[in-house]
Amino acid sequence: MWFMPDSFLFHCSIVLLKTKHCTLITYLFHSQTKIVYWKMQKFCEVCGASAHGYHFGAISCRACAAFFKRALLAKQQRKSCKYGEGCTDFSGISSPSCKSCRLEKCLKVGMNDSNLQSNRKPIQAVELYAGPRNLRTSGSPTKQRTYIDVKHLIYQGLKILNMGSPCTLNQELTQLQKLSLCSLKPPENPKQLHFIGKNTTVGMWELDFLSAAKWLTHFDELKKLPPGIQMQFLQTIWHLWALINKLIRTAGQWENGWQDSKRLQLCDDSYIDMDNAKVDVSWATHFSFDVIRYFLHGQDSDLRIGQTINKISKLQFSEVELTFMVSQLCFQYAASRFTETEFSEVCEKFQEILANDLHQHYASNSMSDKNYAGRLSQILKINQEILKDIRSLREKTLIANTFDLFKVDFSHPEMFVDTGYK
Repeated sequence: MWFMPDSFLFHCSIVLLKTKHCTLITYLFHSQTKIVYWKMQKFCEVCGASAHGYHFGAISCRACAAFFKRALLAKQQRKSCKYGEGCTDFSGISSPSCKSCRLEKCLKVGMNDSNLQSNRKPIQAVELYAGPRNLRTSGSPTKQRTYIDVKHLIYQGLKILNMGSPCTLNQELTQLQKLSLCSLKPPENPKQLHFIGKNTTVGMWELDFLSAAKWLTHFDELKKLPPGIQMQFLQTIWHLWALINKLIRTAGQWENGWQDSKRLQLCDDSYIDMDNAKVDVSWATHFSFDVIRYFLHGQDSDLRIGQTINKISKLQFSEVELTFMVSQLCFQYAASRFTETEFSEVCEKFQEILANDLHQHYASNSMSDKNYAGRLSQILKINQEILKDIRSLREKTLIANTFDLFKVDFSHPEMFVDTGYK
């Protein structure tokens, strides 16, 4: 859910919807809205108090805006000033403000009745997002929800973990080298997907989940843990493992002329071109794909992803370095999900083992001519940027679930935390 059409780049006004957990800021776009950058003016033009915003054509506080509205709706005209038409203090601190002079000052600073709404209807909380009219959904939401049962997928993943690696691994290899045996290279002739709906999406989840399970079987330290803990690892990291793999495999395709396209290589032999793909999310939400994607990932998501892919492509990491990037990202994320627990301590131990293996890899004679510190710094920087996006996605998903943007339920919801659905 990345690429935003240019039609969103309109003038905007900000609407704040306060929930129990956070304040939601949504942008309402209009092509003919008068925008006034009122933050440049901090004081009310009428009484001099702290300004609240742009009301009735002038920058004013709440009190003066409310006074002007009452004055416009009043059935009787204001009486003339009792103090000789020379009132200047409308704060009401030293003495009651003169209503006649206050109204005259409102008109003098430019207040008018062009934006007055006398029969305004209450704002509905369901107006969570309002983009261009052509992106809004029509009709009212229904109570029908989609249920995704992944019990069979959990069973298959547990079976893979119990069986272990399908081939005998050389015990002289380090843990990092064993993990790197799962190639991250992109396929030579990938197939293009033109339509992505429910079946395709669920199929991608299954492929990503089982591929992550096979990758974990190459890690000896994980196999020493009880099956339940192994499954917890898999359920926690599978979607992040799939994400970083897709970015790495896409970076590998940039050598084949993908730099100027919006293509994403998947974990199998297929890819998506977002300029030529139709995405149907009606099974998961009442909103369109563009609206949900923009809400969860922001307007500049395609730019951020392109920058990450570009960094990976330019640095030309080795297979071992890319494996460290994937594993360090996954285990650091898992540790942050379960802070101050034994699970988190295990994740920290895994990261230490893999860091030592990477140091050994860099210390080898064949790698003696490369800038280790610089390359490691770039790996960690890329991972931190991805984790930052995940944290942002988590906050927006909380808002989405608060307002029931999604209509999909899972048999194992903990497996879909930070995927954008839970």
